[in-house]
Amino acid sequence: MIKFTCTGHENVLAEHMTTLEFTRDNYLTEEGDCIVGINSDFDHETLMNFVQEHSKAKVTIQVDNIAEEIIGEINKEFKSEHEIVLRLGMYKSDRTLLVNCDKAAKHLSRDLIDALKKGKKMQVTIVKS
Repeated sequence: MIKFTCTGHENVLAEHMTTLEFTRDNYLTEEGDCIVGINSDFDHETLMNFVQEHSKAKVTIQVDNIAEEIIGEINKEFKSEHEIVLRLGMYKSDRTLLVNCDKAAKHLSRDLIDALKKGKKMQVTIVKS
């Protein structure tokens, strides 16, 4: 199991139809419409071990009592130390952790997005699926 935190930001739009992203950046412009969390503190080495050991994963995003789950296939080419991207499609890059996901940013509940727009902290958990 992988656990890390991110924070929301007033510019979280979550309007992207095919991707969702967590980043270590400490800022967000309105052009980052797939980014739902900034200031991500994931441990790269732990994440890389998880990628090598599993083929599917479930990502849970929780803010207060609001939670969303995303399920996808692990991309063995993932190696980014800066961001984690989840994709509906099969496009793979070294930033893409999961492909063939069942949700993208646009599909997250608006209650969750409203909480993130207030800058609330989110807990992200990744487990094998």
